[in-house]
Amino acid sequence: SSAFDTQGGDERLQSFVKLYNERYEENVEAFSANGYDATMLIAEGLKKCGENPTCIKDYLYSVKDYPGVGGVISFDKNGDVKKVLEIKIAKDRSFSVYKQ
Repeated sequence: SSAFDTQGGDERLQSFVKLYNERYEENVEAFSANGYDATMLIAEGLKKCGENPTCIKDYLYSVKDYPGVGGVISFDKNGDVKKVLEIKIAKDRSFSVYKQ
């Protein structure tokens, strides 16, 4: 899974977590944060490019170190997302980060 963690983090993350939890009355998960980041990146692309799909694609491919609420996001030359990932182990009804 992504290295999403609601503990600590910057002001934007804490604001997102608070607003999400208040609105939906449940704890935010990585999928919601990643969806929010994707929406914000598309919105930024639309602001810069209007409805030109090639321009939006080029904008997304150029994104490097975007400080998303779900983690720092970069795209490579193929349009694949580069993010820090973690492997977690389920043990005794909780998850812990796997460290090699």
